[in-house]
Amino acid sequence: MGNEMAGAQLMYMFLRLLCVIAACFSVSVYAITIEEVTRIEGIRDNQLVGYGLVVGLAGTGDSARNRATIQSVSNTLREFGVNTERFNSASRNVAAVIVTATLPPFASRGDRIDVQVSSLGDARSLAGGTLFMTPLEGPDNRMHALAQGPVVTGGYNYSKFDTSLQKNHPTVGKVTKGAIVERNFNSDFIGEDGGVVLILNEPNFQMASDIASAITDRVPGAFAEPLNPGKVLVSPSDAKGGSPFDVITRALAVNIDLVERNRIVINEKTGTIVAGGHIEIGEATISHENIHVAITTVYDVSQPYAVGLFAGRRSRTGDIRTEVVPSTDIVVAEEERAPVTMRKGTKVDELLKHLSSIGVQTRDIISILQALKSAGAIQAEIVVE
Repeated sequence: MGNEMAGAQLMYMFLRLLCVIAACFSVSVYAITIEEVTRIEGIRDNQLVGYGLVVGLAGTGDSARNRATIQSVSNTLREFGVNTERFNSASRNVAAVIVTATLPPFASRGDRIDVQVSSLGDARSLAGGTLFMTPLEGPDNRMHALAQGPVVTGGYNYSKFDTSLQKNHPTVGKVTKGAIVERNFNSDFIGEDGGVVLILNEPNFQMASDIASAITDRVPGAFAEPLNPGKVLVSPSDAKGGSPFDVITRALAVNIDLVERNRIVINEKTGTIVAGGHIEIGEATISHENIHVAITTVYDVSQPYAVGLFAGRRSRTGDIRTEVVPSTDIVVAEEERAPVTMRKGTKVDELLKHLSSIGVQTRDIISILQALKSAGAIQAEIVVE
């Protein structure tokens, strides 16, 4: 009888240890297609830029102090056969701008793309103006598109004497479908041997290996091998595999198991904090200026009595399961405010909510999260932007 009780106690301790370890290292896994976590090498966007003029402004353009604007208008009029030595800019109806656009892969001549217009001088607003025909060049110094059209700012700026009224950012605007592509753009993404290289959005040894194995096992006529943590080469393994286009189409549709990474994103400039709702906090105590945070976590094991009686056998009621129930207390105090107490599985989002409820500033919350990470109480990556 004594040996049976001792064996039951050992099994209880062993099961409790396993459950605690599983709770500490649990991860979220979900299925996702290869196309969602990779891109094809050679297929990319290209940036275009140009210098132009926005005309037709109602007195909100560049002033006479902007000599570049005056010179640009004079040069433009000269192209139309108007001989003028100096343009009268007292009306402020013209503004010099930088025009930018993104040329998508496989763009063809005649396609239309959006452009963004940004003021260069001291214009008060681009609202109501029209972008004059502007050539857009790429890094190769070749013209790839022509932009022209009405500028939409989504804001305004009105001023009279010492009074002004402004909404949004009126010195930056957009011309929807305002540029016409003038040159075909071809992306070379298939190698000489018919292979295609997949680039992982986030390089990872395990992910690269999983992608290569999934493609080789599930795509007939295809062979894949990881070149490094960020690249996977996909090639037709035989003539039956079809064209490289068919092979990569089927490969991108393959599902793989993606392990979700715990991550907290912090933007110190705007005071924005984004954290996943499943990130838990371990036991820790931290003091920051006049703020005191105490976090304690105890893992309670819900152990059925039948484990000791039916160890190693199946019970009459079905499978016997052991559940780990985290019991967490958080106490936050600042100056004379009442402390906040939390129980039953505290997570980062709950901590943020209660810190905000007592008026803790965002900069202090950021410092607390960084300190918790350094202390090992948060098992998540903190990204500071």
